Amino acid sequence: MGNFTELTLKKVERILTGLGADKYDFVSVACEREHLSRTTFYGWRNASAENRKRLYEVLDSYRVIEAEDSLAREVKRGNVTAIIFYLCNRMPLRWRRGDAPYEALEVPETLPIVRLYCDGKDHENKELVKG
Repeated sequence: MGNFTELTLKKVERILTGLGADKYDFVSVACEREHLSRTTFYGWRNASAENRKRLYEVLDSYRVIEAEDSLAREVKRGNVTAIIFYLCNRMPLRWRRGDAPYEALEVPETLPIVRLYCDGKDHENKELVKG
């Protein structure tokens, strides 16, 4: 399982906490800031399957948050591909790849409908239809 001192285990805990809290972007930076060699840190990781799983859960959680934040920024910027991806994955019953675009049953006459197709293509000319 590994023969680690109490101080080393405390540093590992701080590194994991820092990685999970977005304090550190990389393990190497976290190790440097916590004054723990990368060799010791990766020795801890390799000492057991539980340690490895714990590290990867922290890293994957951080990466998912980063990806979601990046996607949200792109949607706000108006990136059509990001908008299509978001809609097709967050509202799959209404926005499916390959299906005809979603059309509301009742549309107020004053609001135009912008049809977005979920075929992964960036459509420059979206079809506007008056209700």
